Amino acid sequence: MSSPLFKRKILVASLGILLLVPVLPVSAQLRRYGPLTLDFGRTRNMNGSIVIQAKNKRDQDLFIGVNCPSRKFNFTGVDNSWKSWDDPINTLEARIVADVCNQI
Repeated sequence: MSSPLFKRKILVASLGILLLVPVLPVSAQLRRYGPLTLDFGRTRNMNGSIVIQAKNKRDQDLFIGVNCPSRKFNFTGVDNSWKSWDDPINTLEARIVADVCNQI
């Protein structure tokens, strides 16, 4: 556990057993949202919005954008151009917006 990712540890007591559990920042996690995998380790703040590198089910790179003050969602297409800032249109997009705005 000499990796720099394991900077902090917490003590967990469960059933009388003490364990040292590494605490990883949210930004160090890959998260699955249906066919998308978001890399929270590649999160950037750009012009007041949070941009996260992602991959689709075909392993193609894209970017997800979330504007927390307005709770808007955006993404890039295969040509790497941004679509429009809109309200989340499905549960998947709503979960991404909630996770990004509440945990980053």
